[in-house]
Amino acid sequence: MQNLPDVSRLSSRVVRILAQNPGTMTLSGTNCYLLSHGAGPDIILVDTGSPSPSAPAFIRLLSEHLRTTGGIIRDIVLTHHHIDHVGGLESVLASIRSSGAPEPKVHKFKTPDPGSLRPSRSVVSDEDLEASVRVHSRNDSVINWLEAGDLIGAIELHGFKRLRVLHTPGHTSDSISLLLEETGELFVGDTILGTGSTVINDMGSYMHSLRQLQSQGAKVLYPGHGPHIATSGAVATKITEYIDHRLQRDAQIIQNLERNQQGSTAAELVESIYPDLPERAVLAAERSILAHLSKLEEDGKVTSTPVLNQDGRLWSLSFEAVGQTRNPNNITQG
Repeated sequence: MQNLPDVSRLSSRVVRILAQNPGTMTLSGTNCYLLSHGAGPDIILVDTGSPSPSAPAFIRLLSEHLRTTGGIIRDIVLTHHHIDHVGGLESVLASIRSSGAPEPKVHKFKTPDPGSLRPSRSVVSDEDLEASVRVHSRNDSVINWLEAGDLIGAIELHGFKRLRVLHTPGHTSDSISLLLEETGELFVGDTILGTGSTVINDMGSYMHSLRQLQSQGAKVLYPGHGPHIATSGAVATKITEYIDHRLQRDAQIIQNLERNQQGSTAAELVESIYPDLPERAVLAAERSILAHLSKLEEDGKVTSTPVLNQDGRLWSLSFEAVGQTRNPNNITQG
């Protein structure tokens, strides 16, 4: 894991502050970005890190940077509902209010399917986020719910009119990316990481999102965790690698199921595909394997049946996929 500085200026407009929450899943910590137009104090903050115990240290870094630069956070954009990206919102709003600075506008893409979210310490609901905004609002403000194609906030007031919202689901259903069109700088949340691969919940949506990002021609990529990717060539390579990696994982799953004609559970596939995986990463790997399996099932390549007396499913190659693997060139036999 690459250790990153707590505060880094990455371009004339972008500063990264680590949320002081390093870990197996967060790497050096969540990257929180300050985006300015370069000619005045107004700033957009992208993501707010985790709640306590890491929030106070992050708030100290953020407050010191704003104090020394004279910056004013006018807008806060949340890339998705995971607690390491939105859990610090209440602390950020409280700090801004106590400083006497103007109240910022908070933006988020509304979770499309909130009823499908499993109760989890890693997820913060839209309702809880909106309650946090109200608690710290002087004007009974609420969240500005984003839609794909929206343009955001303070930067629009000062010449940058193209900070565009891209809906990029897959990691989560509410994941967004932000493209500063004039400069080709792209903020991607956890859809792409600076190092390693991300956890995926919906593989079909995720592959579509990667191809959407690929089509933007971005020159710089700012991920939710890990180092940024600083050249257009490296960005293109990174996105291509992410797409290829998922296609290769599909192929591995199909090869494993072909070898085991009795079928396999997701846990058994994880054990076969990731033989040396640390125990702490097994659940995340299983979630990604399940996302692959669900997409392969939608594509008609695998089938599943419930496992008796267990909370899971047994996965096998479909009849059509068996025929394709045994006759990959689709040559008529006779």
